[in-house]
Amino acid sequence: MRTRQRLPYIIVYVENLAASERFYTQTLGLRARDFPVASAMGEHAKALSVQGTTLLLVQKDGANSYFLPEELRGEHGRTAGSSSPSFEVRSLHGFHEKALAAGVRCLKPPSTDVFGSVGVYQDPDGLMFTVVEPAPQPEAHGIVFSGGGAYGAFELGVLRALATNPKLGLAGGPTPAVPKVFTGTSVGAYNAAYLACGLGGAKSFEQAVEGLIGIWLNRIAGGLHDNGVFRLRGDLTRWQGVSNLVDDALFFTREAGRRLNYAMTPPPLFSRLLEMVDISTLFSVTPLRELVEDTISWSCLQRSHCQLQIATADWKDGQLRLFGHGRKASDQEEAMTEQNVWQSILASTAIPGVFPAVNVDCAGPTGREIRGFVDGGLLMNSPLNPAIDVGANVIHLICVNPEVSKMPLSPISSTMSVMQRALVTAVAGHIQADIDRASLVNRIAGVVRRKHSDEFYRPITIHRYHPSREALQGLAGILDFSRDHVERLIRDGEKIAGEHDCRRANCVLPQ
Repeated sequence: MRTRQRLPYIIVYVENLAASERFYTQTLGLRARDFPVASAMGEHAKALSVQGTTLLLVQKDGANSYFLPEELRGEHGRTAGSSSPSFEVRSLHGFHEKALAAGVRCLKPPSTDVFGSVGVYQDPDGLMFTVVEPAPQPEAHGIVFSGGGAYGAFELGVLRALATNPKLGLAGGPTPAVPKVFTGTSVGAYNAAYLACGLGGAKSFEQAVEGLIGIWLNRIAGGLHDNGVFRLRGDLTRWQGVSNLVDDALFFTREAGRRLNYAMTPPPLFSRLLEMVDISTLFSVTPLRELVEDTISWSCLQRSHCQLQIATADWKDGQLRLFGHGRKASDQEEAMTEQNVWQSILASTAIPGVFPAVNVDCAGPTGREIRGFVDGGLLMNSPLNPAIDVGANVIHLICVNPEVSKMPLSPISSTMSVMQRALVTAVAGHIQADIDRASLVNRIAGVVRRKHSDEFYRPITIHRYHPSREALQGLAGILDFSRDHVERLIRDGEKIAGEHDCRRANCVLPQ
């Protein structure tokens, strides 16, 4: 008779549940945890974490009905102070047959309970123990959005397919699945935040997706002069209004004075002159700021039951910083607040050298402070691990970069082609490391605990979506928000997701 070497929980029967909970939490320092079994037992049970195992405190008067039939309660009923170990197996039916063949006494044949499929047995010394085949874990869908400027429109096409195509797991049936986790970087941060707010605003997933597509087509899409993300300062080829021209003139005057003053500081003068060049001064991100403030609602986000994680890079110390709403993913996370929600999204979209860093109110080494943050794509272009850490077990990873192996080698060497391949290769390396980690988790699921957590890993499914090679225009396409480009990317996303094949896409599946 063999069982898996895992003790998922220990049940302790208590006389006074409230007093026992105070003792274990306040005196012994254990912490309460979410545990479906305790929730199902309501006021009769409390769950605590202890060294990777759940200590389930059960009120004596309300316990017996969960384990023993009426005729066995007198002989084997639990008294206060007693405990009952429980073992987890993959197949309770298989265990039961082997146990009976080995002469083990069965006190309660396998049946369905709040724990899953449960059987109660007795060891040679008379100790009662339970063996559990847990109920299948409910699917918690998560969507991971990567950064890539205008290429974020590809994510919209994938989203539309996910919301409408029954084959993809989020549509169809009387109760379609609703994603519970959204993570994103750069443009993906905005897409993720909009959907989380949309679901908090009493919209269905499909309605939220169509609303986001409408924002992209009717407000974001446009040319270099009139898109909803940026405008070029001092562009005299188009009339932008007297106020914009005056603001731009004042801005350039201040910048010129500041940079000339810097250039006159001690030598080497050549280095100072080179450092005066800053392309970001040509871009005004006022349209993006107005877009975020108009379409991201803090009140809707508060009402949302979704987990939201946004990746940024601390411009001062070079460390990854997550801004999140809902369950905390890691020690690197800063809670979103009404004061910093817009700034955190803008910070995640701040492409270094193109858009300026964004100051965000956050926790610092000595307390609250204002720190500069930029595009999280520098450190985590596709925040997959945060989605796993907050509980997603079916993840749709939408990457806006092509797979490196499918990128053709340029017949001639050019700076742009080399930079693009280097960037895509770096991003792909980070993503593959996360994919490999998830694959390893599936091989050892139920055995190894999460870092900084008392919970065990569960099997993970990761579906991957990459744009076709034909839909991409290289680095130049990142800032191409023209309507034709946006619509072409949306169509490509729909097509790629509609034809999704896990084998061809190298998806991660439970083993």
